[in-house]
Amino acid sequence: MRRLLLIVLACVVSTGFVALFNEGAWAGGANYVGAAPPSVSCSVTVGLHFIPAITRANPTPRMTKVNGIVSPCVATTHGIGFTGKAHITPNMGNPFNPNPGFCGGGGSGGAFSIGWKGTFNGSIGAQQYTGTAHFVPSVVGPETPTLFTDNAGHVAEQFTAVGLGGPFPSGGANGSFYPVGTGTATGIDLSTGKNAGQLATLCAKGLKSIKLTGSLTIGS
Repeated sequence: MRRLLLIVLACVVSTGFVALFNEGAWAGGANYVGAAPPSVSCSVTVGLHFIPAITRANPTPRMTKVNGIVSPCVATTHGIGFTGKAHITPNMGNPFNPNPGFCGGGGSGGAFSIGWKGTFNGSIGAQQYTGTAHFVPSVVGPETPTLFTDNAGHVAEQFTAVGLGGPFPSGGANGSFYPVGTGTATGIDLSTGKNAGQLATLCAKGLKSIKLTGSLTIGS
């Protein structure tokens, strides 16, 4: 009886191993590395902390700390999924620094990159890709953000240029979600959630920090 149980157990383990091996062979995919294809839409939250606090008299802080998260996101290409949260990293000059423009004065030019974490389960030609993907970041800007009043009557900032990008699937260091062959196209609208009067009151007291929320679309 004991010998029979050992034989059955060995068969089960062997069968399971074969099943797993066959599943991996069927997937046949390498992990994708490169620029992601051509379009993505996301929700965006950006926290700004001004050092020192900005006012009408002194609208330019010595430093602006940026904590930005891009999530959730939806890509137009079937098979792309996103894991975790993508983060915004200022580079080539901070687009919110030295003067964000909320308490007067002109905004400043700059750019930021978005680092993507995700998966790609699909094919390019005859090559099958599965599992974790290593997408190169997207670079937005350089540009001076434009202040405007959104549909809710709140003061908001808008970015309208992607400075760098590259074609799918290679892309290299040029950037993900670049509109191949169509120039540059993106829209990022970030609202303060406050109307002009409320923002003026905060500026009179000294605006230390503010949270911007909105949406982002890169690609075409």
